[in-house]
Amino acid sequence: MRPTMFLIILGMAVATYLTRVTLLVFGKRVNFPPLFLRSLRYIPIAMLSAIIFPAVLAPQGAIYISAKNPYLLAALATVVAVRLTKNSVVGIVVGMGLILLLRIWM
Repeated sequence: MRPTMFLIILGMAVATYLTRVTLLVFGKRVNFPPLFLRSLRYIPIAMLSAIIFPAVLAPQGAIYISAKNPYLLAALATVVAVRLTKNSVVGIVVGMGLILLLRIWM
């Protein structure tokens, strides 16, 4: 590994660590507004959406909404499976199984 890459990774690790530790250390002393605290609940779903939607809707880098998009079909089947069973493990199994089958067939 080149020294510059090592320094970049080290710098990002330090930046990530400092942002997390700062809130843990000083969070008890600072009174955050209720709106800010409520908005923190939406961060996980926003981050997950930011990762999943581009991968499903634009797998090649351009929007591809079609019945021939295996990622879109598997994602829709996953959503239906989770809604029907209320079990995310079932959704994961259905989605992964379907994407494997669709990628073989398409």
